[in-house]
Amino acid sequence: MSGQEPHSGAGKSGSWRGRKSPAASRWSAAAKGAGWAQQPDRSAESATRWHRIKVGLWLLLAIGLIAGFLVYLMYRPMRTPLLMAAVTRYAPPWPPNAWAQEDLQGLTVLDRREVASCVQLAWESHDAGLRQLRSQLDAVRPGGPGRNVVIVYLSMHGAVDAQGRPCLVPPGGAADDRDWLPVRELLQSLFLEDRPGRMPDQVRKLLILDSGRISSNWGAGILYNGFAERLPELVGDLKVPNLAVLNSTSPGQTAWASPELGGSVFGHFLSRAMQGAADVEQGNNDGKVSLQELSRYLAAHVRQWTVENRADVQIPLLLPADLDMELVYARPSVGTTSEPASSTPDPRWDAIARLWLRHHELARSRPYRLCPLAWETFQHQLLRLERLTLAGAAYDDEFRQTKTEVAVLADRLAALAAPRRLPAYTLPLAAHFGWWGEEETERVGQESPWNEAEPAADAASTSTPESDAQPVAQGARRKRLPRRQSRRATRRRQASRPRPPNRPRPRGPPRIRRAPSPRQSGTIIIRPPPRPGRGAWMTRPGNASIAC
Repeated sequence: MSGQEPHSGAGKSGSWRGRKSPAASRWSAAAKGAGWAQQPDRSAESATRWHRIKVGLWLLLAIGLIAGFLVYLMYRPMRTPLLMAAVTRYAPPWPPNAWAQEDLQGLTVLDRREVASCVQLAWESHDAGLRQLRSQLDAVRPGGPGRNVVIVYLSMHGAVDAQGRPCLVPPGGAADDRDWLPVRELLQSLFLEDRPGRMPDQVRKLLILDSGRISSNWGAGILYNGFAERLPELVGDLKVPNLAVLNSTSPGQTAWASPELGGSVFGHFLSRAMQGAADVEQGNNDGKVSLQELSRYLAAHVRQWTVENRADVQIPLLLPADLDMELVYARPSVGTTSEPASSTPDPRWDAIARLWLRHHELARSRPYRLCPLAWETFQHQLLRLERLTLAGAAYDDEFRQTKTEVAVLADRLAALAAPRRLPAYTLPLAAHFGWWGEEETERVGQESPWNEAEPAADAASTSTPESDAQPVAQGARRKRLPRRQSRRATRRRQASRPRPPNRPRPRGPPRIRRAPSPRQSGTIIIRPPPRPGRGAWMTRPGNASIAC
């Protein structure tokens, strides 16, 4: 028992090491008596407090930024999707779709100004273009002030087929209407066809057509283009929900292109109106461009420009006329005045002028007698060159190619001209084969002695006994020969003949007339030659008075 007492004593002392040493006890008592060990650290507590405040502030700032960003995403101005396509690859007999590419570049300004989200499509053929447009339309999200608007812009030729349907002419389309795209098929495929992912009927849709460049085209068999006249009936029959169609022209009008504006008249003012000019001039200046404001702006400015610069009238057509919707957000900083007209001359006109001079030289040899189709192609290509010069930068490559073809064709026509060594035994035949020009042929014809005229015997004061005694067959009618020159030309020609000095102008050898008559049968009357500038007289054959 005595051996367990130290262990029990250690447990009672409360230390696992056993009893405390006297030195440890003294140190503990001294520490309890000291006051500095019981004072708090004020600097550490202040730093901890400020650290916690900073963390809280940064956390609140982050939460505020996230909340503000979410609110901005919910209420920020949403761009309006704009799907656009322009066709420029047209071959004869179709004219170029002038400045269509520049119109698309003008509409892309809306994307840079965060007004619209532009998506440019490549329309290569009838089926491929329609399929691409349908897929893009199903993929876009409606936008605009009401977040429910989609805009589609198409620039291509429009015409009416044999069934009287308004159609769009695809690129490379022939004059045959089998490859054309009817507008009815376009609207049904985009907005009425039942397919997965189709845009709901509640979405507001605007279809913009710039398809009035052709008023008539005989090469394509279009004597009058009634494309704009057929649209109202078509839109009224289909009744697509919340659809508006804006055409560049009204019935009987032409969509004008403008090298001065750097685009078409309709495309130029459409871009300006969508940027905000329509809301400033024709609206309530609320920061939004509506469909009615756009229509009024285009009607005013397009009509004014065409009247002042083209002496014509062009007014865009809106179908239906009373439909309205908010299209895009306006930009108040956009001006409403047009850019100054470009005064820089195009150097390509000099090359065209030289080709027309070549055409004039070739026309003297009348190449259409030998190569009528080549000559007609040469003239049509020259006219095509002029149109390509006024069609914009999209047709620069075609201009260079066509210019080379025209030069080669001109050389071919010049080589096929009739050779000069071809024998010609008469003056008309020599002129026909190009031995002489028109001036040389006329001069040779004027110097012929058969063209000298004789004065009319109608003045009583100049009558002589010989002329009064000249017999004329009974019942013979006198007929006046056609004069090939005027009096002034005859006098000028005779005055230009060389003659000896100080000698009067000879009147020429006497003219002999044989005038058979009952009274003077077989008599020969010698008369001086007539004065120049008078016509010759003759009677019927058999009783004629012939100048020898």
